[in-house]
Parts: sequence; structure tokens; C-alpha cells
Amino acid sequence: MNVLFEESVAFADLLRAGVWRRFWAFVLDDLVVLVPISVLAAALYAVTAGHVQMGGVVERTCVRPPAISQVLTSPPPRDSNFAMVCRESFFGFPTASELVVGRTTKTGTHTETFERHYRLDADGRVADVVTLDWVTAIVLIAYLMLSVARTGRTIGGRVLGIRVIDTSGADAVAVPFKRVFLRYLFMGIGIAPLIGFVVVSLALNPIGEDGALWSGFWSWFSLGAGVALIWCLVLTVQIARKRDPIYDCLAGTAVVRV
Repeated sequence: MNVLFEESVAFADLLRAGVWRRFWAFVLDDLVVLVPISVLAAALYAVTAGHVQMGGVVERTCVRPPAISQVLTSPPPRDSNFAMVCRESFFGFPTASELVVGRTTKTGTHTETFERHYRLDADGRVADVVTLDWVTAIVLIAYLMLSVARTGRTIGGRVLGIRVIDTSGADAVAVPFKRVFLRYLFMGIGIAPLIGFVVVSLALNPIGEDGALWSGFWSWFSLGAGVALIWCLVLTVQIARKRDPIYDCLAGTAVVRV
């Protein structure tokens, strides 16, 4: 197999990995990161009595409380008509808990729901808790980038028989970190408008006291989501046709079968 990575090999002739191999490799890599993080989340929740919470590979269950008898940290939406206590768990071990209070209104076939979320401690009381949901994303990205930079392969890639290569042929195994960084940066080009809109929109137009977003939010959100969907479809078609997707072409990388 090493002959595949000799500098004399024409990289254009190497068999590119298809959609399903990439998809299942990513699923395995997700599990490699999410399962240990979920175990950590359950441990932190237990040790801190629910004052440190984190998502992961979880089961989410919601029940309606008989009544809300405690002071909420901020007012719920006006004319609220429902409340739920939702808990997340990892094989029965709690990792997060929250109270959801909101209002649902239905006009013809159109239904609007406004919600406000309040974190609960292990005893079910509204509390100021530390949420570490962002840790999952950071650890996953770091794992993917460092694995590819060091060996060109993640654990999922090894199982599915695929590898990221540097198309310049400068190294048989490792991929320069600069190329790896650019690869994942360019991968997000299509969703950048959606993320940028949400961040700017919420910064300039905070959620109102009744839990409602500004009137034009969902129209612009739908536009950004449409751009992201088209981006994903374009990449899927390129990969299905065994061509290097846009982000690999820009970064000077490719994903091949080994």
C-alpha cells in the first residue's frame, strides 16, 4: 500500500473516497469523542449537584410539572400556556436539566411557539449553572485536525479505509497543519452566512421579554439555511462523483481510499 504515497504517483489517479465511507467515518469519529465526553458530563453533573452541565450522546425526556412554585430568573413569555421539565441523560445518568416555559398560538394552519429556558440543578431548582456544551465542538474539531495533521487519518478513517493526503506529495503520511486548518475552514464556507446572520441578528436584536425574535428573523434565517443546504448538496454531488470537493481543492488536499 505504501506505493500509493510515493512522490512519483499521480495523485489525480488515486481512487477518491465516496459519500458513504466519509459519512460513516465521521459518525465513528463523533462517537470516539462524544462517548467519553458524555461520561465526563455525567460525572460532573453528579459531583456538582447539577451545577455543571454538558450535552453529549444523550437521551432527552420532557414531562409537564404539576405547577411552577419557584421564582424564575427572568420573566417567561407573556400569556405562557405550557411548561416542561426536560432532562438529558447518558444511559440513565443525568447530564443536564432545564425548565422550558412558553406560549403556543395557532392561527389556521400556522403555529407559533415562544419559549424561555431555565437551567435546573440536580434537585430541580432554578439555578445559575455552568454549561460546557461548547467543549464537545472544540474537542471534536481539535481531534479531527490533529489526527489528520499527524497521520492523515482519524480512527473512523482507519476503520473505513480512507486517508487525507497532501496533493503536493511533500509527505507520505502527515499533512501540513496549515493545509488541514484551511481544509476545515473552507469546509464551512457555505454555512458562514447562516452563522454570521444569527450572531449579528441576536447581537443587534436581542430576544424580547416575551421570548419572541424580531419579525424578520425567520425569513433571513431561512435564506441562510437555504444557502447552507445548497452548499451541502454541491459538496455531496462532487464527492459522489469521486471528485475533490471545493474545500479540498482550495486547501490542496484530497481524501482517498487505501
